[in-house]
Amino acid sequence: MRLNNNIFLYIAIFLVLGGELFAGYCIISWSLYYKLLGLCLHIILVYLFSSIVKKLKIDDSHIDFNFTLVSFILTSVLPVYGMLGMIFIYLTLRFVKVQPVEYFQVDESFLPKPSYFTLKDADKSIVNIKKEELDIEAFTDIFKSNDRQLEEVAVNKLSKIVNKRSVSLLQGVVENSTTDTKVLAASALIEMENKIINKIEEIRISVEDDPEQVMAILELARTYDLYCYLGVLDVAVNNHYQKLALVQYQIYLDYHPTDAEAVLEYGRILLSCGKFDEAIQTLIKAKDFSPHNPNPLIWLAEAYYESEDYLAVQGICQKLCSLQNLPENFKPVVNLWAVGEPLNSIKPAENVIQEES
Repeated sequence: MRLNNNIFLYIAIFLVLGGELFAGYCIISWSLYYKLLGLCLHIILVYLFSSIVKKLKIDDSHIDFNFTLVSFILTSVLPVYGMLGMIFIYLTLRFVKVQPVEYFQVDESFLPKPSYFTLKDADKSIVNIKKEELDIEAFTDIFKSNDRQLEEVAVNKLSKIVNKRSVSLLQGVVENSTTDTKVLAASALIEMENKIINKIEEIRISVEDDPEQVMAILELARTYDLYCYLGVLDVAVNNHYQKLALVQYQIYLDYHPTDAEAVLEYGRILLSCGKFDEAIQTLIKAKDFSPHNPNPLIWLAEAYYESEDYLAVQGICQKLCSLQNLPENFKPVVNLWAVGEPLNSIKPAENVIQEES
């Protein structure tokens, strides 16, 4: 039915266009009578043309009130030519697939997807996170070069690397840049945050519809954690999302209490929330589940340090020294702790790496 209606309207448009050609001929004639006749006919045809355009119904249409208004004005001012131009514009919008181009194409691979986990930022070891952040340091010099083109490329690249360091660099551009690059950086930060918010809402609705989706619960916990990890939230909102993440991890671990990665993530958030005793107990479990993995030990040393149990930190570092897969950038600090240097003057490995970066 809609197709038939549109065909009828197309025929009406061409009939109006034929009448407009006659009106145009009358307007340019030498006779005053024909000029007035052509002008009156033109006004009537403009009204009919705009009304027909307004009635056109198209799926995903670009035709709206503004288009109708522009059509009325243009066809009124330019007899014949205005109507031909609007017909051309209409046909272009009708048959050409116009896709909006986003400047920032944020890679969503960092976000959790149903039945397949690609979210790694929330559960990466501190070692891998620091390695990525060192790679991002290459962008720092670009923002000092005053090369607008390179800066725009760097902002676009950083918008696809969703971790704490990339967010920090973009925030620095927003605060310190005096060029239009700061607008692009602000847009990238908003885009990154919106992607995560949308993903949180999507997973949350999925969990509400089916509370037994255990893996979706873990996805939701990790996405809450990622949102906090990026460092774009103020303290109050950050604490709120950390509590939401803790609740989801607790629910998931009730189903899978031996999931080593989830236990480690849960312990790390407890540590970040200042719940040192609970964090220590949880990270001890993570260590027992993965005895040859240095990551639980690194976070456990951090938890003991925050609780001011320096002898325990020394014991953990001695265990770390015995692991052959301890990363090179941790060895100097770990060795200092292990040999019994003045404990109160030494910072844990995690803090030292943060200051160096």
